[in-house]
Amino acid sequence: AAREAVAAARPDILYFTDIGMEPMTYFLAFARLAPVQCVTWGHPDTTGIPNVDYFISSELTEPDGADTDYSERLVRFHCFTTSVARPRGKALSRADLGVAEETKLFVCPQSLFKFHPDFDALIGDILADDSRSELLLIHGNRRAWSSDLRERLARTLPGQIDQIRFLPRLTTEQFLGLLGAADVVLDTPHFCGGMTTYQALAMGTPVVTLPGSFMRGRLSQGLMREMGFADTVAATPQAYVETALSLANDPVRAEAVRSEIAQRSDQLFDSTAAVAEHARFFERAVQAAIEGGLADD
Repeated sequence: AAREAVAAARPDILYFTDIGMEPMTYFLAFARLAPVQCVTWGHPDTTGIPNVDYFISSELTEPDGADTDYSERLVRFHCFTTSVARPRGKALSRADLGVAEETKLFVCPQSLFKFHPDFDALIGDILADDSRSELLLIHGNRRAWSSDLRERLARTLPGQIDQIRFLPRLTTEQFLGLLGAADVVLDTPHFCGGMTTYQALAMGTPVVTLPGSFMRGRLSQGLMREMGFADTVAATPQAYVETALSLANDPVRAEAVRSEIAQRSDQLFDSTAAVAEHARFFERAVQAAIEGGLADD
């Protein structure tokens, strides 16, 4: 029925914002319902589906040689691929979060399935620096995810497990308030934040990221490249830990970084650049389909 409904509309272009997050769009994508069929990074992996022609990404996030990582023709926009309205929120107080004023507060707001075991050691090194520091996480959509992760962290970080606390699921307002309250937001290696990085930077909070080998671990770096800012992009795991601790321990540096984020982050929001790049690409892609081929990157 879904295939019939889409086919009846006779679209020139079928654009999936993600494929792989749920079954309906995954199986729908196997059908040829438009001359041009594209996907972007709402789920940041190739689909492997022959009828998906293009994967729309950005030169800000893709590593060299990434074309071979995709079954689709990889398209690299010059800008980030999304147009996002600037979120507005008010930071929660330490009292709101049950945290002492002197606590060095780290927050990792990512979905718990992004917590690769490589991240455990980085968390441990950061928390071991000061017994008064605390890391706040958010319970998963499924309660078992939280208990499973806590059990793993208790095994890998027995000396720091008491410094890690899970918060209940939050409203958007509360979530922005949590990001605003953090001294540092810790990005997850290998599979990093996307919208959460937008939100943290909108609140003026530093996000420390360690770019990975694939686009799914390079979105935060891409956003910072868009705003011309690299102070919190780490090249190595050691640099990741050192950057996070420097921001937590050095108020002067932390204030300078926050000030720079405040000055530069407007470049990320309410921009029409991605809309214009989509329009230009779609025109080329439709023309190429008429001629029986694929558009160049």
